[in-house]
Amino acid sequence: MGETGQVVDVMGDSIKVQMARTEACAKCGACTAGLSREEMLITARNLCGAKLGDRVIIELDGGSFLSAVAIMYGIPLLALIFGFLAGQLLARHAGFGEYELAGFGTGLLLMVISYALIARGEKRRPKHRYEPVAKEIADHA
Repeated sequence: MGETGQVVDVMGDSIKVQMARTEACAKCGACTAGLSREEMLITARNLCGAKLGDRVIIELDGGSFLSAVAIMYGIPLLALIFGFLAGQLLARHAGFGEYELAGFGTGLLLMVISYALIARGEKRRPKHRYEPVAKEIADHA
């Protein structure tokens, strides 16, 4: 089950939907322009043929959401941990006395590189993969 909102603009195969901001969606990142603390505007693909003024149910595929979270947080975290351990190991073998500092620096460097690679890869991903969709009109549900 998704969140319900009202269509305020139709733009080809996408719609702008005004929604009440709930705790569940407060930090998901799909909000494009907050109207107030209680309201937000999001852009969604119009799969149900909604028209201006219709109330629609907005959903975000759970698998896509988890995949996005894993990419944005998991990969950089693994890069940070791997960089820290590899930096320490290399510093110890090189005889560098501050091996924790070397590990920290290497970990940060690999984390920044991982974010850069993720950003570069995002440009090649399908545009609609993590976009919310309006699957049905709420009045007909």
